Amino acid sequence: MELDERIVPKELVVGTNKNLCYVTYYEKKGSKIDLNSKISWTQWSKNSENPIIVENKFTTGFKLSGVNERWSRQASNSENLLIKHPLFGYDFEIPISQFVEIASNCCIENGVINQELIMDKKRNLLTKESYFDAIEKLDKVTAAKNLLNLIQSRTLSQVKSIKHLLVKNNILFVQ
Repeated sequence: MELDERIVPKELVVGTNKNLCYVTYYEKKGSKIDLNSKISWTQWSKNSENPIIVENKFTTGFKLSGVNERWSRQASNSENLLIKHPLFGYDFEIPISQFVEIASNCCIENGVINQELIMDKKRNLLTKESYFDAIEKLDKVTAAKNLLNLIQSRTLSQVKSIKHLLVKNNILFVQ
């Protein structure tokens, strides 16, 4: 299955600090490829010169390995769950709210999530269902933006002639 790189990166770049890791990805910016969130990653990672690079693919075997309680500027008391990634063996953090969503859609036995998951560009774990939902939502937003741009560049008579595009893309047209 070809993955949609608008939602998930092709490869994950993993920086480690003891048993924890910081996961990011390379993204294309114009003609240049750069590390997403490079400053945070290099400050945090102990192996920023030699990162671990793994293919991002749907994978089973993510394991709940603990709770990480820490203080942050965004939240005075922040609790995150530690999840061990089966491809690179290090723990990374996810918010408890994300784990609740995963637990409501997946079978978990002895702390192991028994469903294929993939990491998106926001570092969330997605099931196949939530991955396809994200693609559908993004496609609708893209179609709406394209239609809005088209409408803004047309005269009123031209707008009336493209009403069928709005209906075709399931966008409500109010006269």
